[in-house]
Amino acid sequence: MKTSSICLFVLLLLTFSSVFGQKKTLVLGDTLESSISKGEQHTYQVWLESGQFVHITVEQSGIDVAVTAVNPIGEKIVELNAPTGIQATDHVEIEAKTSGNYQLDIYPFESPADSGKYKIQVMELLSPAEYKQRLITERVQHEATIQALQEHLQQNAIPIHHIEAGNDFNDLRLLKKILQDVKIVGLGEATHGTREFFQFKHRLLEFLVTEMDFNAFALESSYAACQPINDYVLYGKGDRAAVLSGQGYIAWDTEEFSEMLDWLRSYNEGLPDAKKVRFYGVDLWNNDLGRKSIIAYLSKHDLNKVSAADSIFQILSKLEPDWPMLLDDSDRKIMIDVLPRLQSLISHLAANKDKYIAASSPLEFDQNLQYIKVMEQWILANTAEISERSKYMAENLMYLVDRSSPDEKFIIWQHNAHIRVDESDGYSKFGYMLRKQYSDQYYAFGFRFNEGSYQTRILNYGEAPGDLKVLTLPPAPVGSLEWYLSRTNIGNMILDFRIPSDNPAVEQFLNTPHQVQIANWGYPMSSNYVDENPKKLYDGIIFIEKTTATRPTAHAREAAEKRKRF
Repeated sequence: MKTSSICLFVLLLLTFSSVFGQKKTLVLGDTLESSISKGEQHTYQVWLESGQFVHITVEQSGIDVAVTAVNPIGEKIVELNAPTGIQATDHVEIEAKTSGNYQLDIYPFESPADSGKYKIQVMELLSPAEYKQRLITERVQHEATIQALQEHLQQNAIPIHHIEAGNDFNDLRLLKKILQDVKIVGLGEATHGTREFFQFKHRLLEFLVTEMDFNAFALESSYAACQPINDYVLYGKGDRAAVLSGQGYIAWDTEEFSEMLDWLRSYNEGLPDAKKVRFYGVDLWNNDLGRKSIIAYLSKHDLNKVSAADSIFQILSKLEPDWPMLLDDSDRKIMIDVLPRLQSLISHLAANKDKYIAASSPLEFDQNLQYIKVMEQWILANTAEISERSKYMAENLMYLVDRSSPDEKFIIWQHNAHIRVDESDGYSKFGYMLRKQYSDQYYAFGFRFNEGSYQTRILNYGEAPGDLKVLTLPPAPVGSLEWYLSRTNIGNMILDFRIPSDNPAVEQFLNTPHQVQIANWGYPMSSNYVDENPKKLYDGIIFIEKTTATRPTAHAREAAEKRKRF
């Protein structure tokens, strides 16, 4: 790598402070590997001249770490603290506005592992003149890419005329051709708290149900606790506000989601059961209703097993409310200890399947066995070195699909991180498993936005969930995927990646990793930028230019004030 004479003369040094007070230096191009454990923070400093640019990578191994950078006057300029995986690499890029020491802090973040390693390396160091020339070159490249992308999207993108449901579907008609052979449509989201995402998903739901005969909806929420929502949309049982709050996730307990449930209930009313839209959850948490169902089932058909099952369930019912922020190592030990007893109960039911079915029905037996299996998944996901929650949610959806009628078609609502179709961090995610199982019958829509607000909740490990908090992001940074899409000036749009572009420059763009914004439900670990290859991860993208935060219901606000639910 070429560097200017000033860069050669002034070696780039990073000073590392360990718990023993040792200091190590890293020269441009060298790699420093270090072990790190929970509770530790490793601090580095790099001296930069005003106008210089430095690119530093932090490669994680066996533990997820967060990285922050602070400028010489103490302002935080980089914060990479969204979960990226225990084998991922964080990229820190700093353009020095002033001369002085820039500090990097590295610490374990949202990882079940107690310790691991990371490698830190200075990949690139540019002098002020070199960096200025880099920016000029990139500007020319950006303009050429934007022009090619704009020409492609003007011919192929579907402009979105309306975000809210209740409008005509004229702008969505082309989706009939795109999704004509699709059995499962995955609707992702870059955040769990964007009002426009929720509203447009509601509109897509109405379109897919009324125009394309989709008749099942599955949510990234409790498998067991979504059953009352299904009873409500099918038969009007219960109170809508109560059943929505009962599923447990505050992220879904919003005015926007409530309006969608009202539409589902209205649509189903008066239809024969075979034509109604069903509502399912696929997540692993909040299993109280499942436990009650199993105890009732065993009380009818296997009274001798009630005591053993109840003793297991009592333990799990005390642990589940602590998920995820208050679960600690002692809780995980209890979960590991109780797991063989739970698996023994599963084996007992499976071995006596014929007897149970003869006394009840195949549907009733399968449902109760699945309730227990979801509890097993919850334990496994929370005690493994790498949580496979996403994989287990896919298994639960596949269970529902396998037991549905041949003409049943599913809409699934999850985060982008789940619906994407690649295998990341060496383990299977939701969308990857669906692609393997259903091939092109699964279509994954990622949702992206340029700028705006979204709802989060203050979450810190070791503490009860805190207040709701609205965050606002400025326009997407130069060179990011969202920035390119915004610069086309098309506005809100739908992109389909399954039909290749005739323009090689566009194909290269779509098959090249770009920075994208990733946000989680929890604050402060909510927002980050990571590299994603759009065409490798998704079949299409729904892009919204400007966003606002979802509007929590009164029940949600009350639960947050009382530090309840998640």
